[in-house]
Amino acid sequence: MYRRTGFVGVRPSWTDRRGLLRFPSTAQASVRVPGSEAVDAPLRDVSALGCRIETGALTAGKSVWVTMGEIRMVAAEVRWSQGGEAGLCFAAPLHQSVVAHLRGR
Repeated sequence: MYRRTGFVGVRPSWTDRRGLLRFPSTAQASVRVPGSEAVDAPLRDVSALGCRIETGALTAGKSVWVTMGEIRMVAAEVRWSQGGEAGLCFAAPLHQSVVAHLRGR
C-alpha cells in the first residue's frame, strides 16, 4: 500500500527502508566534507532522519556537515551518491518543527 504524502508525484520505492516519510523541499543547502570548503547543494527532500541533496560526487560512508536554510552545521553521513544526488543520514534526528520549516510550512 502506498504511504500518503500529500504531494502529487511522490511515491516511495518498494525497497524503501527509511523509517519516516521524506517531504519535498526547495531550501538552499550546502555540504562540507571535513577539511574542505562548503559547496552549494540544494535540498530536494527532507525527513527527521535524513535528506536528499543535489551535489557533485560524494563517497558513501563519508562524514559531512550540511547546512539547510538557517539550520547550521548538521552532522551527517553520506549513505548513497548517484547521478548528481546524494542521500544523507543525520547523526541526530531533526525536531519536527525544523522539518516543517524546511518543508516551507
